Amino acid sequence: MAAPAASAAWLPPLPLSAIDRDASSPAVALGADGRMFAAWARSDGAHSRVEAALRPAGGVLELPQIVSQAGVDASQPQLGLDGQGNAILMWTRGGELQWTVRAAGASAFGDLRTVPVPAGENVNA
Repeated sequence: MAAPAASAAWLPPLPLSAIDRDASSPAVALGADGRMFAAWARSDGAHSRVEAALRPAGGVLELPQIVSQAGVDASQPQLGLDGQGNAILMWTRGGELQWTVRAAGASAFGDLRTVPVPAGENVNA
């Protein structure tokens, strides 16, 4: 016996970032269970910062978390989500790559990590 077909429907639009500041470079990752992670770059008034938020399956979008460091520009966020619901978020900071992970069930992304880039190489080139 075949399983009943799922009934998919679009959810109403919702703002991800604060409406008083421009956001760019949106990235979205969708989980098989319906959870959605979103990330984007937004200015804090002096520098571009990477923010991210989770909408759990059937839930509401949480408040955004600023994940990149203050005082330096960050851009080009990319998201990945595995089958267990763990999310990885990576972005560029100058000529480096930084990343952080949010484990399934965690309330926030964890410590920042930097990907070593060989001397003379630049991730933005």
